[in-house]
Amino acid sequence: MSHRNRNGLQVNNMSEDNNITEFRQYLRIKSVHPTPDNQGAVDFVIEIGKQLGLETKTLTYVEGKPLALLSWKGSEPELPSILLNSHYDVVPVVMESWKVDPFAAHKDEEGNIYARGTQDMKSVGMQYLQAIRRLKEEGYSPRRTIHLLYVPDEEIGGRDGMGEFVQTKDFSGLNVGVALDEGLASPTDEFIVYYGERAPWWVRFKATGPTGHASQFIRDTALEKLLDIIRKAAEFRKEQFDTLQRGVHQCGMKLGDVTTINLTVLKAGVTSDGGKTYSLNVIPTEAEAGFDIRIPPTVDLAEFRKKLEGWASAEGVTLDFYNRPQTVNNSSDISEDAKWWQILKQQWQSMNMKVDAQIFPAATDSRYIRDYNIPAFGFSPMNYTPTLLHDHNEFINEKVYLKGIDIYVDTIKRIASTEKTSAPNHTFPFQMNNSQRRIASLSLQLCAQINADRPITLEQLPTSAAAAQGLKLDNHVAIITGAGQGIGEQAALIFAREGAHVVVSDLDAVKSDNVAKNINQNGGKAISVPGDVTDPSFPEKLIQSTIKAFGKINILVNNAGYTWDAMSHKMDDKTWEAMLLVHQTAPFRIIRAAAPYMRDAGKKEIESGKAPENRAVINISSTSGIHGNVGQVNYSTAKMGVLGLTKTIAKEWGPFGVRCNCIAFGFIDTRLTQAKEKGSFITVDGKKVALGIPGGVNLNNKEGQEKLKAIPLARSGKADEAAASIVLLSSPLSSFITGHCLEVTGADVQCNRGKKTSTGGCEFHARFHQSDREALHFTHTDNTRVNTHTVPGSGVKLQNTCVSSGGNFLSHKVVWVGHETVSTPGSEKSEVVTFPVNLDTKTAWGWYDYCKVVLWPLFHYVGGHSLDHPDLWNNYKEANEAFASVVVENYQEGDFILVQDYHLMLLPSLLRKKLPNANIGCFLHIPWPSSEIYRGLPVRTEILEGLLGSNLIGFQTYSYLKHFNSVCTRLLGLTNSDKGLYTEEERLVRLDVFPAGIDSKKASEQLRTPEMAKMIADFKNAVQGKKMVVSNDRIEYTEGIPHKLKAWETFLQNYPQWQGVAMLILCCESNSALLSERTYQSLQEEIEHQVGAINGKYGTVTWTPVRYLNRKMDESELYAIFASADAGLWTPLRAGMNLTCHNFICSQQDNNGVLIMSELAGSAQCLSGSLLVNPWDDKRVAKAVHEALTMSEEQKKTRFKHCYDYVITHDAGFWMTSFLQELYSVTLHKPAVDHNIPPKADLEKLADTFAKSTKRLILLDYDGTLSPLVAQPEQAAPTPQLVTLLTILASQENTYIYVISGRDRGSLGDWLGHLPIGMSCEHGLFFRPYLRGGVGEWQDIIATLDTNWKTDIRAIFRDFTDRTPGSMIESKEVNLTWHYRNADPDFGEYQKNELLMHLQDLPGMPIDILPGKKAVEVRPQGINKGSVVRRILGLHKDIDFAVCMGDDKTDEDMFVELDNSEFEHHYTVMVDKKPTTANLYVDDQATVITLLEMFAERK
Repeated sequence: MSHRNRNGLQVNNMSEDNNITEFRQYLRIKSVHPTPDNQGAVDFVIEIGKQLGLETKTLTYVEGKPLALLSWKGSEPELPSILLNSHYDVVPVVMESWKVDPFAAHKDEEGNIYARGTQDMKSVGMQYLQAIRRLKEEGYSPRRTIHLLYVPDEEIGGRDGMGEFVQTKDFSGLNVGVALDEGLASPTDEFIVYYGERAPWWVRFKATGPTGHASQFIRDTALEKLLDIIRKAAEFRKEQFDTLQRGVHQCGMKLGDVTTINLTVLKAGVTSDGGKTYSLNVIPTEAEAGFDIRIPPTVDLAEFRKKLEGWASAEGVTLDFYNRPQTVNNSSDISEDAKWWQILKQQWQSMNMKVDAQIFPAATDSRYIRDYNIPAFGFSPMNYTPTLLHDHNEFINEKVYLKGIDIYVDTIKRIASTEKTSAPNHTFPFQMNNSQRRIASLSLQLCAQINADRPITLEQLPTSAAAAQGLKLDNHVAIITGAGQGIGEQAALIFAREGAHVVVSDLDAVKSDNVAKNINQNGGKAISVPGDVTDPSFPEKLIQSTIKAFGKINILVNNAGYTWDAMSHKMDDKTWEAMLLVHQTAPFRIIRAAAPYMRDAGKKEIESGKAPENRAVINISSTSGIHGNVGQVNYSTAKMGVLGLTKTIAKEWGPFGVRCNCIAFGFIDTRLTQAKEKGSFITVDGKKVALGIPGGVNLNNKEGQEKLKAIPLARSGKADEAAASIVLLSSPLSSFITGHCLEVTGADVQCNRGKKTSTGGCEFHARFHQSDREALHFTHTDNTRVNTHTVPGSGVKLQNTCVSSGGNFLSHKVVWVGHETVSTPGSEKSEVVTFPVNLDTKTAWGWYDYCKVVLWPLFHYVGGHSLDHPDLWNNYKEANEAFASVVVENYQEGDFILVQDYHLMLLPSLLRKKLPNANIGCFLHIPWPSSEIYRGLPVRTEILEGLLGSNLIGFQTYSYLKHFNSVCTRLLGLTNSDKGLYTEEERLVRLDVFPAGIDSKKASEQLRTPEMAKMIADFKNAVQGKKMVVSNDRIEYTEGIPHKLKAWETFLQNYPQWQGVAMLILCCESNSALLSERTYQSLQEEIEHQVGAINGKYGTVTWTPVRYLNRKMDESELYAIFASADAGLWTPLRAGMNLTCHNFICSQQDNNGVLIMSELAGSAQCLSGSLLVNPWDDKRVAKAVHEALTMSEEQKKTRFKHCYDYVITHDAGFWMTSFLQELYSVTLHKPAVDHNIPPKADLEKLADTFAKSTKRLILLDYDGTLSPLVAQPEQAAPTPQLVTLLTILASQENTYIYVISGRDRGSLGDWLGHLPIGMSCEHGLFFRPYLRGGVGEWQDIIATLDTNWKTDIRAIFRDFTDRTPGSMIESKEVNLTWHYRNADPDFGEYQKNELLMHLQDLPGMPIDILPGKKAVEVRPQGINKGSVVRRILGLHKDIDFAVCMGDDKTDEDMFVELDNSEFEHHYTVMVDKKPTTANLYVDDQATVITLLEMFAERK
């Protein structure tokens, strides 16, 4: 049946889902700017709201722009409400660019619905309503009130819509607790959630100046001033773009994390007819430029406005705004303490959704909501959908749309059912939100000097940190010496602003007192402890005064300094001794006095099972002036002294949570240096000494002496900017930086590229000197060469790449371990030491043969060969053991070990056994095959376990990583997470993708030489204008050369117009080490035969179809061939990456040549502009060659740019630094934080807390917690002792016990039903409450559930039971469980993983899948133990002691719910030591009984 609404639109259509029909009706309402049908849209949603029984209101604050407000009142309306916001207006369309009417809501055969607003954002607005309809139909009743808001004008800034609404009582009356708003479609499997957005500023610069005839040089014209602003904007734009490019891989940076600026308006010229014509010979008196600027939340808007005002500082230039600029840009908290975010994230994770939190690159109405400190998240449930908002042919697929309704149903139910959220619990170690993570990532880049082509500016760091919700320094205690002025004073003020308690110390008591007074008068806490740091008694006085005032010390900044500004040889002994005393002896004395309150305090915390507080020592080596002339002797002297001290403290105190770093300042503007700049004098030993930069001052003050030439300087760093670096390194956000000396200077610095920067502000040069070996160095292992033959796939190129990039990463010492004839890689930046691995000939060749005969073909999917070679396998093991011995012999604590490729896959595990705390990274250059291929290897387990000795395993592509992950879970039964794999020892092995690259800079430089230009010209002349297709391969069966030649012959046959015109340049290199093998001899003979056959069949006197160059070619010759070609043809049958095609791209900068690439090579996933082909399909390859040679120049240019941009940004240095950075980060955060293993429970402490409490709640799992796990479920009946124990506990006054189990109601009721306790069965399907009035009746929700799935699931379980001896099915009233406790352990785990993958592939079933201990349970969706705990907590509100104990993953929901409670003392306890969300663990099930017995005894 169907009927029509008031607009005559059909409401129901039998041929499609009602939700789709309704959505398409909404799309047809033309709410499009500039004349949107606002009233039509509002009336439509109001009508639906009335049909659903919602409270509806139409609100109007600006005429013609109504808002629709629909409300569903909750059962506890006093709780903060849920706001679901959407806008109904849409942007204009270009009708001729749409393939259908953009307002007809056309649906094609594939279910794609085309209309303006399908993505932005009518889809979300209608999904809200349809989810509410579903919830009402299910009988759901929300705890919190839900408001649906439909607003106008979002697409033109939202001022008259949400902007007006948030200022009214109507909005404040909603009492909003959290809001959802629009996001973006995602083309991948991820769902993107936006927790903040960039502030949109539309800025206008106007300039005025003199006029005159355009034939003159008139100065300071309007356009001259405006062009200067445009130049500054372009430089800033490039800086931000470069930051984004570097940060994409290094720290997951997105577009929303940087500031974009684009010139969108440019006006100038003299006209008298309204712009139809202009006077080209008259200089205009006015000029105007408009910019669209999008600023992320991490940027201080006030500071950024100052930057723009600085651009407009010239006379006659004004700055204003087209829009009303935001002055505050809040983002929503996504830290571990952010309850709403955690609730949403956990809900989406429970639905197996991949969620990535980002900053929205544009602007939405959420910014108005966040201005009121209300968390708001932009989320559009549209994955696998191209992002087409504001684009032509915007669409959404109906399946994606309907899936979005399902997502909203579960999401709304979860957040609307949430009880009162508790206040954040700030603990350490902490979790960072994304903004804080960016700052921490910046710190890591400073430390590691990643991509250090130029220093990294920290000019806006303090305000950026504040925007990121602080540096987590609340209630820290910071001591700062030399804090009476300059950098020390500014550091004290920033520490106080960030919430720290400050101890101000300075030689000048008046200055010290004034700084402390200033802090106290402005709401901070500070004391003044003036004194002379060179006085041996002062350090103890300073420390004890601090303890007396604040009771602890977190941060110690040794900033007291001594300045000498003359030639060092003029310094007398007394001055020299004073300098050493201040900069070397005094800091040591202060650190020694602080040891009991920093090092020893951290040690005690660790020994008691607590995480240590954040503690840091910062040693400042110099606060000398900005001039940088002769007076920098103290800079180097001081640095020399504190550097050793810094390293010693970092090494000795680091294990107890205390970090120590050194900062060397220079070119910083302070009050002292300002005096020097004026040419002031000081008296030293009765003599006047001139201070300041040379210029305007005579050093000896003699009349008539010639003045020295002044040194031009850019703006120096300010003291507060310099102080920001101290505060940053003191923060726990920089918890991974220790033992380093960082140079912080102003802007006049010499960069690596030989150019000076003058951006101003402080910049970090994180320079780590070669003498800093204790801090960090890398031991790199690679299989380099056997005898005199380079091992294919490795060799010298890899060595040079690693060393070169490693030198950029840190100026570290590189130790190279290789087989006996390894050559020493050269590098100007790194000291390289080599240690040979001596193998006898038999072992060396056997090792090599195992790699080439077994591993290489297997990993490249080549069949038809034996995988069982015991003798060769023994040689492979012996070689790996030999490498391990050499590494262990030369290893030093703190070294980083890099293992390269498949030749050494056993090495990580061998090293792990001998060096359990070593930092080991392994990178695999070749593909990793699928589990179906790999599982045929007889030694599959040994190799996997060998690799899993690493901390980090890197792969070329995500598909290789996915295969490896699948193999480990299938064959080893390991647990995986979004971070990697957990081994049986619960050690985390991080998996990540690092696509390799080439030295693109070197290649580009080589191509620009005159010699290369001549070679290219000669080669082009030699081919006489023919079209050239080039390829470069090794003679290797995985390269697919015969397939390529077959495709070339097909090309000539199918496209005869190219005969006599196109030629294939086939560059091949034979491996002399392989030619003795018959397989490779046959391959070379086959290639030669094919080449001869093609040339004989198609060749002419003037044209050769295939030019076969079978020799090792000089690199320059190869580049010349590449640069001369029209297309490149790379068609390997399988390749890890295939980097020679990257060289082709690099060589084609002038030609825009087309790359034809095998889709089975790793590079295919990187070079998006290439033509991808299946190398086995000769007709498709032939067609691709034809397409490449006939492609338009515009198409070629576009495709080439995609490839070229990737090759130059993802070069070899980027590859290696990315890998090293990740290894550095992974190993510095091990082990406890990654493992999520809580501290062991203190039973005595728990029992004492229980005894002191007045109202207790005990929540207990049954199997594995109260009762040991048994072979058959029915054998788990409680012992009489357990029944007696539970009876005693339940009889205690105000003690409530609940047993929450996955067991069926019959079993649990028979065993424990007679006890005065509460119970829940089948993970929450059945519930029996207990109050002091007695036990209640069993409650269930079966009637509301869809259980039709049980038939299909039972059939699947039965199939797996038949195929898994020892397994069984447990059928409960609703839930089904497959047990495999009695099955073979390895086979049972394998079958469990197979079953889980099978269940997860089932479409649309309303079920949750719970892997447990030797079991897999399937239950109705949304039913879990957490929901039971939520009900229990609602019945017992005045609890002052609560404990929850469980033993497997099904209990995690209970832990989360109890941890979200507001009870004064609550504890979640996991049985067994393993990763969990619980905050404590006990050793085993018997310990649970022991703890309950202690509760019973203490009463």
